[in-house]
Amino acid sequence: MTLILPMIGSGYIADSAASVVLNEFNQSTGTNASTYTESVDAGDGGLVVLAFASREGNGSNALDIVSVTIDGITASFLSSPASTAGNALAGLAYVDGVSSGSVTAVITYSDDALELVWATYTITNAVSSTPHSTGVTTGGPAGSDTVTINIPEDGVQIATCQWSFSEAGDNITWINATKDWARGSQNMQVSSASDQG
Repeated sequence: MTLILPMIGSGYIADSAASVVLNEFNQSTGTNASTYTESVDAGDGGLVVLAFASREGNGSNALDIVSVTIDGITASFLSSPASTAGNALAGLAYVDGVSSGSVTAVITYSDDALELVWATYTITNAVSSTPHSTGVTTGGPAGSDTVTINIPEDGVQIATCQWSFSEAGDNITWINATKDWARGSQNMQVSSASDQG
């Protein structure tokens, strides 16, 4: 992988061949807020994963994720370590029992964040809404970062990353996962990827 700082991954085990579907990727622009309330596409509903990132907005405080709800349900989440002042933060939130179609997602941060970039996924045939394996990096050297997760046969994986300091072009490359999207925003690039086990 190249230009990944930091990266988060989760793998789900399935009772038959699981599938993962990207429903949308989007962004909320021109905002500087500690809470984002967005209408997101949950696809067929059920087990939904929200991959997202923002940049700390005041340039003076660390940024951390306080809570995430999807369709009014409190979601579990993984996040990169709290960002330093002015830097970006990535997260993966997941919850089961989500309605189909357009639902509301609410992400609350510990401080104001510039913009929100997100993607939603739906996973079918998972044995549990709890990931079988997860991994979070602490941020590697500029140029590359790696996270290792265990994906059982017939399982799926979803990973996300953000890279600070440039939003020009598409400079994120994935290995052992299929890039679903990438977007430049607020001096960061954000991308997520998925794959079948």
